[in-house]
Amino acid sequence: MSLISAHMDVSEELKLLATAFDAHQPIAILDRNGTFIRVNQAFSKLTGYPGHQLKGHNVRMLRSKRHQEQFYRDIWQSLYDKGHWQGELWNQLKEREALHHVNITAVTDEAGHFTHYVAFYEDQSEIYYQQQLLEQKARQENTLSILLALCLEDLPMQAFLSQCRRQLELKNLWSWKQLALYTTDHSGLRTVIEHGDCTDQGCQKIPMTLSLCKQVAEHQIPRELKLKSESAGICILEETHTLYAIPLQQNQQSCVLVLSLPSDTLSSPVQKDFVHRVVHILGMGINKRATEQALIEAREKAEQANKAKSQLLSSVSHELRTPLNAILGFSQIMLSDGLNDEQRENAEEIHSSGQHLLTLINDILDLARMESGRINLQIESVPVRNIIDESISLIRQLASTRQITISIQHNLTDIPNILADKTRLKQVIVNLLSNAVKYNVDQGHIEVTLEQSDPAFLSVGVRDTGIGINPDYHSQMFQVFNRLGAEDSAVEGTGIGLAICKRLMQMMYGQISYQPAEPSGSIFTLDIPIASTTDRTEHHQSRFSILYIDNDPIRQQQIQTMLQQREDIRLFTENNASYALDLALKHSFDLILLDTDMPDLSAEEVLEILKASPRTATVPVVAINGTQDNSTISQSLKAGFNEYLPRPLDMEKLLLIIEQLQQEQHQLLLNTD
Repeated sequence: MSLISAHMDVSEELKLLATAFDAHQPIAILDRNGTFIRVNQAFSKLTGYPGHQLKGHNVRMLRSKRHQEQFYRDIWQSLYDKGHWQGELWNQLKEREALHHVNITAVTDEAGHFTHYVAFYEDQSEIYYQQQLLEQKARQENTLSILLALCLEDLPMQAFLSQCRRQLELKNLWSWKQLALYTTDHSGLRTVIEHGDCTDQGCQKIPMTLSLCKQVAEHQIPRELKLKSESAGICILEETHTLYAIPLQQNQQSCVLVLSLPSDTLSSPVQKDFVHRVVHILGMGINKRATEQALIEAREKAEQANKAKSQLLSSVSHELRTPLNAILGFSQIMLSDGLNDEQRENAEEIHSSGQHLLTLINDILDLARMESGRINLQIESVPVRNIIDESISLIRQLASTRQITISIQHNLTDIPNILADKTRLKQVIVNLLSNAVKYNVDQGHIEVTLEQSDPAFLSVGVRDTGIGINPDYHSQMFQVFNRLGAEDSAVEGTGIGLAICKRLMQMMYGQISYQPAEPSGSIFTLDIPIASTTDRTEHHQSRFSILYIDNDPIRQQQIQTMLQQREDIRLFTENNASYALDLALKHSFDLILLDTDMPDLSAEEVLEILKASPRTATVPVVAINGTQDNSTISQSLKAGFNEYLPRPLDMEKLLLIIEQLQQEQHQLLLNTD
């Protein structure tokens, strides 16, 4: 009975061992030399070899070239020393290479000698490839972030492309052999940009590149074209490469960006998606630099034209002064001689006309120097009352001939010093006083006022009792060579003086403005920075500066009236878009309000120049227009405006925008501290 029980126990144990051997986990039994003795079905399925093909062969048949010979010696050494080894092992299977987790245990006899090895295998390939995919995506995202940073950096076109190419080589082990931006027309391909190793314009692949570009331009979708070299071994763009082309808009022109890439970079959906994202960033960077270059060229062209104009004006003016000085000198000699009444009247007319012409030439010279940047100011702390008194003394004789009185009014107990160029400020005030005399009525009055409603600025006003300025000309107030309707009057003038006054005030960080006087006359106001103490300076710096660009003086006056009660806001107005851009590029503003119907520049042109300059690129720009339809609003926001305000202006919404920006500034200062 005991023998039967023992036999049953052995049979049961063998059955259990057989069941375990034929389980789902791949198992192999090898002799002491590593020769296969037996494998289970799971092992055959794992390797692709049936058991009879493995039996009698050494385990070396599964070795992968990924491991060095020393790696396998270390495995055997561990088995000899410890009787077991486990770890990750690459194996060359029948149809593929795979990563396995292997656990090998040595079997010994009664004497303790190794007789067999039992190896348990677990396929790790899927986990490995998933990990590799995650790492690849992480590298790709890191590369894309670097490329995007390069896109935003101030790099020239070729340097930008070279650095992008280098990053792709370092991070992803591939790059383009050639990159080109093409436009297509009836004559074929026109190369806009080219970068890479191949620059042979006579290349045999140009015809197929042209065909590819035409297809992409027509259908506006990316396309691939595998290259077929007719002269293998000569061209670097052979059958291992693929042309990848995407449509691109550059300066409102349809272009095609073509890259020659290794074909395997487009072999999987993940790789293809990465390539498409890379090309998208390259397109952004190329567009950015092309736009910036176009702006630079346009600006240089405009500056050259302006410089040529200024040089011509300066040259002509200097040439005119030489004979004019002779005319004035000899007319003075004639007036000092004994002349009869008729002769004296003629000589005085010659001298008066010469003086008028000299004033015109001097104004033109001043204007030319300002536009060419050759005028230097010495801004310092000066007493404004002294400058006003000196200016009045220069003009009083002219005023007395028409019995025009001049007075100074202020209620300030202490008139602060101002920051200005003394000579140039006197030039501005004398010009305003001269106009107030010329366009006044006989026995009229001129009042010079001093006010300080702003802690950082002193306001100097010049008010006359003359006929005033026709409202039709208010928008043209500070334009060069514009006499504002006085061309047919008997009053002499050049139409340059107010333009010079405005530019001089801007150069002295001040402002000049106009408003009609009641019941008649004109009021010109100069806002001049105060030579303030530290607390005043800090107060000025903390104020929210707004530039309002609009050629309608009534709307300018309305917004000035609405914002003048806010001591924390400083408003600058400009009725000429070109001058406003010059002001914005030289001074710091927190917000720009732009009427989109300016006559000299379109809203898109103004916005493009503002966004291209580092000084104004981050300044919020709000579009203002009388149209309220959704399509116009949507187009403005897509163009890059931060907000759109329809007319009539909703002041509550404008103030809300200002308050939000002020809060953002305040938070930024707190974070900086």
